[in-house]
Amino acid sequence: MNEPKVNLQEIEKQAGILIIQVLDNQILIDECLKRWPSPDWLRDEALDTALHALYHFKSDADIRAKDEHYDRMQREELLEIAKKLIENRPLKQEQIAFYQPRFLNPLRWFKNLLITMIQDAGGIES
Repeated sequence: MNEPKVNLQEIEKQAGILIIQVLDNQILIDECLKRWPSPDWLRDEALDTALHALYHFKSDADIRAKDEHYDRMQREELLEIAKKLIENRPLKQEQIAFYQPRFLNPLRWFKNLLITMIQDAGGIES
């Protein structure tokens, strides 16, 4: 199957802008998800991570409403992801390991998680 050519940088930039609009309360998360610029067939680690982070943000709304620190932490994390998408910079490996949809490649996710845990313990350099 021949997939059409896409401008990945532009798609990532659009995704980052949508995330910022959610964080600025300009659009609802559901609207962001409807307008998500990545085609279903496109597999991009940064976009997949950002999308999973958005779903995580959506599902934790009740926790964020009760816990100001958790709300701030999640918003800062999403903002960092959005800025990196807009600026075409790579996401941190721990962001990818945490938010990467586990169902897409569970072995890769587990490997990334183990590497992050070893790095956090000071065992290997990135």
